[in-house]
Amino acid sequence: MQLGPRAWGVAAQLNKQHGLTVRKTCAVLRELFQLRLSPGGLTQALARVAGKVEPAYEKLLARLRAGPCVHSDETSWWVDGPGYWLWVFANQNTTVYQVAKGRGRAIVAQALGEAFAGVLVSDCLAIYEDVNPRQQKCYSHHLKAIKQAGEGHPSAWLDAVRGLLLEAMEVKRQPLVADEKARRRAELEARMRQLLALPRPTNLEEKVRGRLEKQKTTCSPFWTWRRLRPPITWPSASCGQP
Repeated sequence: MQLGPRAWGVAAQLNKQHGLTVRKTCAVLRELFQLRLSPGGLTQALARVAGKVEPAYEKLLARLRAGPCVHSDETSWWVDGPGYWLWVFANQNTTVYQVAKGRGRAIVAQALGEAFAGVLVSDCLAIYEDVNPRQQKCYSHHLKAIKQAGEGHPSAWLDAVRGLLLEAMEVKRQPLVADEKARRRAELEARMRQLLALPRPTNLEEKVRGRLEKQKTTCSPFWTWRRLRPPITWPSASCGQP
């Protein structure tokens, strides 16, 4: 059967964007559009589609690398079995996805390129360390760790750390002039150093302190921040299953 570009576009969207397996994609095309394709035929067709859109993909990567920051995250992804990961690299204007076998540092380095001079925004996964000189760690992950540490264990210290991070996020949103922003930043950093200066008496508090102490140079609240788009979240809820 000879299919047109719209049919191939729908097939690619079902398989790549919505995460359906090749067999399920064939089933949807057959049941809804009476288009009969074998899994092998669809796989070959998707490879041809990938070749056609590769120049556009490379342009998106180049635009991303030239930007002031890149946000990165990853989640498990199903490709005929476990072991694959869906990666996202994004800023305010560009979003690039990549499905790769593995969760290594080399994938991030390749996506950013050797000349990337911006800020990498990520969680605290070890693979991101030393990928590039300028980094910012996601506050949502820090706040989640603080919340988990405080569940059933009230702690004035954890409340103070959480309050400081929320205050930093609020300061970042305010339209402050450069001098005032620098003053507020210095004040916040001084308070953070004071909170992290001494070991904590409980294991839960010390775990949070160690986490923030390790990442304190990447906790500035003044880099650009944005939410990642939906495809990076729903596979986590389903353990990466299609």
